[in-house]
Amino acid sequence: MRLIQLSDCHLFSDIHRTGYASVNPYSSLSKLLSLTASLQPDVVLVTGDISGDDTEISYQHFRTLTQDALKDIPLLVLAGNHDCNPYFDSMLSEYSLNEGCMLPGGQWVLHGLDTRHEGTLGMVKVDQLKLLSASIASKPETNHIVALHHHPLAANSWMDKHALLNAERLISFIKTTANVKLVLHGHLHFPLHRDINGTPVLGVPSTCWQWQMTDEFAFSTEQPGLRIVDLHDDGSWTTQIRRV
Repeated sequence: MRLIQLSDCHLFSDIHRTGYASVNPYSSLSKLLSLTASLQPDVVLVTGDISGDDTEISYQHFRTLTQDALKDIPLLVLAGNHDCNPYFDSMLSEYSLNEGCMLPGGQWVLHGLDTRHEGTLGMVKVDQLKLLSASIASKPETNHIVALHHHPLAANSWMDKHALLNAERLISFIKTTANVKLVLHGHLHFPLHRDINGTPVLGVPSTCWQWQMTDEFAFSTEQPGLRIVDLHDDGSWTTQIRRV
């Protein structure tokens, strides 16, 4: 079972507009979606920050690009801090990932947490963790992935100013919950690899500009990218980063 993770699209209403490092987010997402389709995933996960300017048309661009490229490939989407607007929910509700999405093959379940809070900061809500706990407990024989936008572990960089405020709550949950094999997040525009008591916590490149994990704000010359995760029935998995 192949899952592809994309994140941090930052689309503008103007498809010709560029951002950091002179990257055009519309063009770079289009290229990555073409690559995604060629890799034949069973599901595509997008971990937030769809819009870069809080406009309805930016979400329409996302819908058009994904529908054209992915065709019948299932798409699941989480909100990021840049999706604190009325358009994310109205435009993308049909793709929204909540707790307990059984992936093709029946051996893996993907769970989403909405960490939108205030500005760039995130928060894990208690009621969401209760639902997540119940959903995982109801399927003890399957393997579980938890996905969210904000990074739950410190990046030791300037991006920690834009953190998950109650990360310790999620960390404690992962430590004490069986069968969580993997945590996937966005936000960092960087493929950070950490772990919580042996459970891998993986970031992903942005589909547009890339950040450097330095003390002061800096962007990287790395190309836009995605993460491939190949999931196996025995609970094992492999992963790789691809860039365009």
